[in-house]
Parts: sequence; C-alpha cells; structure tokens
Amino acid sequence: MLLREAIELVLMSLQHLSAVTCFVENYKTEMITKICKNNQLILTLKVSNIILSLNIMSILLFVFGADHPNKTHFSLNKDEAGNKYRAKFSERPFAAGAMRYAFTGVYSGAGIPKNGEQCVVKVYKQRANNRDIRNCLPDVAASRTAASYAERFMEVCGTRFPAHSVEFVVPLIAQMDKISRFEVLGTIPIYTNDLVSAMDFVTIEPFIGDRYQRFSDNGGYEAHGCEFLTAFSHWTLVTSDNECLVCDLQGVRKEGRYVLTDPAIHSAEQRFGLTDFGLEGIERYMESHRCNEFCRALGLSERSSEQSVREELPFSVEQSVG
Repeated sequence: MLLREAIELVLMSLQHLSAVTCFVENYKTEMITKICKNNQLILTLKVSNIILSLNIMSILLFVFGADHPNKTHFSLNKDEAGNKYRAKFSERPFAAGAMRYAFTGVYSGAGIPKNGEQCVVKVYKQRANNRDIRNCLPDVAASRTAASYAERFMEVCGTRFPAHSVEFVVPLIAQMDKISRFEVLGTIPIYTNDLVSAMDFVTIEPFIGDRYQRFSDNGGYEAHGCEFLTAFSHWTLVTSDNECLVCDLQGVRKEGRYVLTDPAIHSAEQRFGLTDFGLEGIERYMESHRCNEFCRALGLSERSSEQSVREELPFSVEQSVG
C-alpha cells in the first residue's frame, strides 16, 4: 500500500510539473507575442514619424522652393532675321543621337519675334566637347553650307518638281548662363543636372515637329521612299566639283516637303567636324547610292563601281591635304 501511494504521489507530482511547464511555455509565448507587437507598434510609429517628417519637408520645400530650368546667355550668332536669342530648356533630354543629347526648350528674348516659341537645345555627350566653342563651329558651318546648297537646288529643280522641297535650319551657338536647379528660399540651390555645366557651349535650333525621321546617314544608308533627298545629296557632289557631299539627312517630312537639321558633310579638306570623313566618306556613300528618277531628270550620271572620287577630282589628294 505504501509503495502504491508513493507511486501515485510521484505521478501526481509529474502531472503538476507538466502543467506548470505548459503554463510557463504559454506565458513565454504570450509575452514574446506582446513584445513583438509592441516592437512592431514602435517601429510603425517611427516609420510614420519619418514619413510625416518627409511629407512636412516636401511641403515646406514646395512652398518655399522653386524649380529653375537650364538657361543660356544670348546667342553669339544671329538667325536669318538678324536676331539673337536666349533659350530656357529642360533638365533631361527627350532624345539622344550618336554624339549629342537633345532637350526641349523655348526661345527667350523680350520683343523678339520667336520669344516663347519651342526650340531644341543640343549638347555633346562628351562633356569636354562642350567647353570649347570651336567644337560647335563646324556643325553650324555644315548646316549653313547645306542650307545654301538647298536654296540653289530648289532654284534648279523647284519648277520641275513643284511638289517637293528641301530646306535646312541653321542653329545658334550660346553659352550656358544658369544650370537647372531647385532653389530653397530662393537662395539655396540643389543641383541635379549632370549632362550640362556652367559655361558650356550649346546649339539652339527651331523645333521642327514630332515626326522626326532619318532619311540617310553619312555611311551610305538611304531610306526607301526619299529619292528626292538622295538625288539632292548626289547633286551636291556634282555641283561642288566633287569637293563636298551633303548627307546624314534627318528631320520631318510633310508629303514631299522636307525640313532638315544637323546634316553631315564629307569634304575634300575635312573641314566640317567630327562627322566629316573626307574623300573616303564620299566614296563610301556613293558606293551605296543608287541613282533614281530625280538623278536622271537632273542629268546626274551613274557611277561605276570602279570609278572613285579621287579619279574625278580636279586636283590630287596630296594637294588637298598639303
């Protein structure tokens, strides 16, 4: 009897111990849950406070700060009407070519005809090229030369092909005045622009439309359906006595009328900047060119694959570079 009672007492003790252990484990779990919830609440409160602080800061910046666009000085050269312009333009480019970024902007100049009209500002991707005005001069010279050729071309064939025309816009050169920034209280600037710097030189040209196309490049590519333009390129070579070829034609087309910008010119003396590949550029382009109805109507001769520009030039290559 004593042994049985002892065993029952031990079993009862174990049951109590198990119950106590279970209670302790449940209590621990409950406390951990409460602690986690409290920590989560604290963390949530901290995050909420941070968000609230940021929102308050944003509101204060909005109320007491202002965005300022990029801005140039007045252009160094004049447009076709004899006017100089400034330009205000966006912080980020809307397009990028092989060598330059293009930004949307507006002309600025009180009392000047184009004031407030849309324009495009172009900046070299290689930022070192923007610091020397001499890098902009060949591009302006190429546009001005191409525009002159286009005028003469239209004098020759305007009456023959009244449904077609070609013209080039000539850019202005300006130096940067102010870089786009956010100003707090009108005095503290926060700069975010990493594509253009103070004192850089940029080019400004009219905005010619949204439906921008490339009709040819400076390596021989010619898009289908723009035979009038490819005949123009061929004509520039012939009328310049094989010294220049206007190519890399791009811009907008409205039916048969073309408004173009940023051309390249291959020249015997390579005087039109980084996209001028000289005599080799002319040869490469003409090797790909296929004469069309406009070429034939203008009396432009077909070129054999063996015929080179060097053979046609009235002077030697050595003389042209000497």
